[in-house]
Amino acid sequence: MTDTDTAVAAEPITLEAFDPAGLLMDANARSDAEATVSKAFAAVLKAHAATSPEFPIHGNPAGRARCGNYVPITIVRRPDGQLRVRAGHRRNIGCMRAGVPVLGFVAGDEGDEQADRRARLIEQWNENHHREQMTVRDDTAVLRALFDEEEMTEAAIAKATGLGRPQVAASLTVARSEAAMKAAEEHPIDLLQAATIAEFEGDDDAVAELLETAEQDPAQFGHTAERLRQDAKERRERIAFTAALEARGYRVWPDRNVPWTRNLHYLRDAEGNQIAPEIHEACPGKAVAIDWDWDWAPGAEAAYRAEHDLAEGDIEFGSDAEALEAGYRPCWQISTYMCADPDQYGHRNVNQVTRDEAGGPAEQVASQIAAEEAARIKRRQVIAGNKQWRAATTHRQEFLRELAARKTPPARMLTMVLAAVGGCDWDLINALQKGNDLAGELLGIKAGYGRDKLPEMITQASDKRATVIALTVLLASREIPTSDEHVWREDWQWASQRKTAAPYLTFLRDQLGYTLSPIEAAVAAGEQFDPLAADAEAAGQDGLTTQEPDDQDEGGKDAEADNSADAADHQADEAAGEDEAPASTEAG
Repeated sequence: MTDTDTAVAAEPITLEAFDPAGLLMDANARSDAEATVSKAFAAVLKAHAATSPEFPIHGNPAGRARCGNYVPITIVRRPDGQLRVRAGHRRNIGCMRAGVPVLGFVAGDEGDEQADRRARLIEQWNENHHREQMTVRDDTAVLRALFDEEEMTEAAIAKATGLGRPQVAASLTVARSEAAMKAAEEHPIDLLQAATIAEFEGDDDAVAELLETAEQDPAQFGHTAERLRQDAKERRERIAFTAALEARGYRVWPDRNVPWTRNLHYLRDAEGNQIAPEIHEACPGKAVAIDWDWDWAPGAEAAYRAEHDLAEGDIEFGSDAEALEAGYRPCWQISTYMCADPDQYGHRNVNQVTRDEAGGPAEQVASQIAAEEAARIKRRQVIAGNKQWRAATTHRQEFLRELAARKTPPARMLTMVLAAVGGCDWDLINALQKGNDLAGELLGIKAGYGRDKLPEMITQASDKRATVIALTVLLASREIPTSDEHVWREDWQWASQRKTAAPYLTFLRDQLGYTLSPIEAAVAAGEQFDPLAADAEAAGQDGLTTQEPDDQDEGGKDAEADNSADAADHQADEAAGEDEAPASTEAG
């Protein structure tokens, strides 16, 4: 007689519905099982129980019940007859919270080697089949069908699936974008990142930069996306502005850098007189370089001065939002008037004219040109830095909105709020006196109603939610001075704003988990940031070159030497591909 002949027949394994509260969970190796069961997970289990197949009820085979979990849990029987969860503690807790039966099977007696082996094999099967991940294409197709075919709202889909509204919206966005779908399947990105990719469908360079950021520096993905959004907006507006200039007969130089020998500021007519842009309108070689900078919308400045009874002089705004509301906004504008071919159209540069008059090189003029070039480079740095700071501010305030929507605050935030109140914090007092509009906006209150609505919102909230609201008010008071687009500049006249910004940004990073962009990190560290170098790095360049006009057209003293120097300059321009401005450009 063999061992097989004498072995007790193995207990059959049957999927059954169990009361989750009646199962022991005292041997759970996962200490955080309770904490990992969210309301959303319990909601998913409850929703699944409404449509799941019916299973026999353990202890009452004639009865049938629908269970909340799809993947069965593994149960073993103790010597005293009680049932203990071997694997699936989190699912059991979730079904208990959802008030639905849990689907499982009894593998056998606790300690039985055969029961242990059977349980392990069945768990492996479940892992490789029941828990096999659906692809992004599968997931989004289901949600799109619910939205388009079943006419469910985003809110209804979120409730039925247990997903958050942002995830549902992102899924629907990805479902409608082949580029985003492909990116999600081929690259290690999440659903929200894939939805961002969908924004840039058709812009291969932007998509490539986003995917590279997601793989190499994922913490900077949001900052990169916001910068690319602003770049895309600038490109669209550049195309429109260029078309308007071409309609007036202007050629548009492809770069903001203009060879000084073609800059109208340094050109003279046959009599040695400076050429005004209005006079140069008649020249066939009229051209311009354009740049992105702040300026008044047509008629906006006069309207603002009249409304506020302001005489001539500089106008200072308290914030970007205030400037935008007044009509002072970033836009494309003419930065330099120029001539595409001065020699052909009878213009002479200022060095030629001065040499003719003085009989020698124009050192003073060369020095002036160098100074103006340095000022131009400085202005380029300011424009680039302001642009990067605006992009960082947009991304940072989106982080604050997500924080403001939380129901529970991060640890020890109430202590921080009370410390600021007890210390009569000036930024907080100043924000409260102005109505705290930014805090209201972050909390979803209509602009201008923060002072009236915030007390009501706090008194109606739970203690934890009230702490989140109070924290938002405090952070908004720091955000107001930090959002000034010049804060990144060490030479900015309002040094107090930078003093507020540095510890505020450090707090966001260290205490709240916000990822600083490079320009924000420089401010937090008290360092000067080079925006032109950052732009060059983002564009994959080694650096940006600047033009050195000092050594151009400084040749001999007599007419023959002058002509030779001019010819050499002309040949150098041709070699550099700068002989004439292109008829048009759409470069951003």
